Amino acid sequence: MIIHTSPRRRLIAAILLSLGIASCQKEAPLFPAGNLEKSAPIANSLVIGLPPAIIWWSNGVTIPYTDDIPGDVPTYNEFPRGFAINGKGYVCGSLLNTGWNTGDYINDLWEFDPATQTWAKKASFPGATPIEASNFVIGDNAYLVVGSATYQYNQPANTWTQKASIAAAPRNYATAFTLNGKGYLGLGYLQNSGTITELNDWWQYDPVADVWTKKNNFPGSKRQGAGGFAVGGKGYVVSGTHYANGHGNWGNDVWQYSTTGDSWIRKGDFPGPGRWGAIAANGTIAGVDLGFIAGGDNDNSAFNDCWQYNPVTDTWGKLPNMLGGARTNAAGFVINHSLIIANKTVVGLNWSK
Repeated sequence: MIIHTSPRRRLIAAILLSLGIASCQKEAPLFPAGNLEKSAPIANSLVIGLPPAIIWWSNGVTIPYTDDIPGDVPTYNEFPRGFAINGKGYVCGSLLNTGWNTGDYINDLWEFDPATQTWAKKASFPGATPIEASNFVIGDNAYLVVGSATYQYNQPANTWTQKASIAAAPRNYATAFTLNGKGYLGLGYLQNSGTITELNDWWQYDPVADVWTKKNNFPGSKRQGAGGFAVGGKGYVVSGTHYANGHGNWGNDVWQYSTTGDSWIRKGDFPGPGRWGAIAANGTIAGVDLGFIAGGDNDNSAFNDCWQYNPVTDTWGKLPNMLGGARTNAAGFVINHSLIIANKTVVGLNWSK
């Protein structure tokens, strides 16, 4: 069994990062230049055909966690899940670490409203704490998969409902995304197996029928902690690790999944170091649909780099490094042209003319 809560990782996960990218259209950056500490503006034309822009970092809004113990101040959290629905962002669950060097498994769900720049506590997750869980969003609903159990969060009603489980052994550190109104999930490692048994199976979830269906296996090596996003009508699996001989084996391969023919194709490699625990998401800049990979770590390093992927050209462009240092195993979601990466406190990478 792999333990993902080492002191080094806890230090890395100490901050809630928000990566805010405002397009060259008229939408305002989510975290404007006047917000608290800023990095110096960075001129960046990127390398994937987007217009030149000025990019800067600034701080955002802290999630007001509490453990209800007087004098015990939460300092950071690990392995939260993030998603966005109808213009609002959500951070769910985690191991919350406190000023007394204690840790509490929490099932909190927090909602971020960009209009008011505030976090509000919503209905708590009803299952086992979603540590190393996976999630995807379909319409008004988010789906969290913990082990093999599936839970649906309905945003308008602020309610959780347990749905059909995957007909496979429980897993951790899987990869997931949404395509054409269905959820896709696979890879990871077996939960409570006593050994590190990684997987390459792939599953489709139909929310109308509430049914999981086995699809063609992932053709790359078995792995865990790979980044996953959907962009341009296709899904992508980026990097991850295969654990063997007492350490991780880190690839930088990228695989594209298409619902047409239930098929996989290898694409151009990710140009950064191989990693797990990266934040993966998709969004649109200047009318171009892009995938994002930020942070993560491997056996040797933790990362503060940010990358964007253009599926039309199969190329990666490097964004400025994250303000405040490396981040790994954080929640992430795109909202209002911003990628919010969440552990506790917030900074933002903003994009403007």
